[in-house]
Amino acid sequence: TGIAGGLFTLNDVEVSDDGIIFACNLTLDHSNVSNPFKVYRWDTEASAPVEVLSFTGATGYRFGDKFTVAGSTADNSIEIWAVASGQDKVFKFTTADNGASFTAQEITLSDAAAGSSPAAWPVGNGNFYVNGNGINPKEYSSDGTFISVVPGSIVPTGSNKVIYFEEGTNKFIFVYRYNTPDIHLGQLVDVTAGNDNAVLYGETSNLGLNGDTGNGDVDLKNNGDGTYTVFVLSANNGLGAYTTTDPIPVELTSFTYSLNENNVNLSWSTATEINNLKFEIERSNADQDFVKIGEVQGAGTSSQVNSYSFI
Repeated sequence: TGIAGGLFTLNDVEVSDDGIIFACNLTLDHSNVSNPFKVYRWDTEASAPVEVLSFTGATGYRFGDKFTVAGSTADNSIEIWAVASGQDKVFKFTTADNGASFTAQEITLSDAAAGSSPAAWPVGNGNFYVNGNGINPKEYSSDGTFISVVPGSIVPTGSNKVIYFEEGTNKFIFVYRYNTPDIHLGQLVDVTAGNDNAVLYGETSNLGLNGDTGNGDVDLKNNGDGTYTVFVLSANNGLGAYTTTDPIPVELTSFTYSLNENNVNLSWSTATEINNLKFEIERSNADQDFVKIGEVQGAGTSSQVNSYSFI
């Protein structure tokens, strides 16, 4: 009760870091004053909804396939992000009254329009990611200038939603991946070395055959002990929850090399290690067909800085 307007009065739900529930509608044309993009707030599951955002504009955009809530209402760090479907416009909504109301900032993407069912997620340094059906996950600066993209070999264009998070010194994105009709899952991608060098860290089990493709979603919960629970919604096909069994095993703090005639000296260090048996060193002549050339014993389980080298 207490909600109205839009093609769907409620279409996506998010929770702030301090446990406040937010949900948005889906509107096909937010220039229509009768169907603005709306966001509601519930302080608890038993609360009545409070409308905290009713957003209209001169140019009508589709909003609400997905939206993002990041940060906390308690310290006004909360941000709501919404991407205009199929457009080059991203909107960041901020608050100065602990999430009772929000002010819009329009950001224009410098390179191309976002895909359909798009989403954005802030990085924390002003940058943000955008992902949607038909594009690869992209990182932008605060003014919308394109920075880099995750290769299609890691995350194909058949993906949407993006969540960015950090564990120690490691950086990750979590996305929804689909393909007609046989793939509906979540992908965890390590972007510590930059988007150009992204690595597929892992993926959830497949939720099965489903002709409906790009309407799925993912979410993520930090359990506070180094493990995470990830949620995958496959449209018309089910909801899956998966919890990692161990914390991320190695936090890499540096990796460098130096040349000495025909020798390459590799040096790296770690902040923590969990059950780390060894590092394997591989070499390639043309960025493909890597071959193992050696190994270095790891520290097992350690919470102190460890340094390694290999020539």
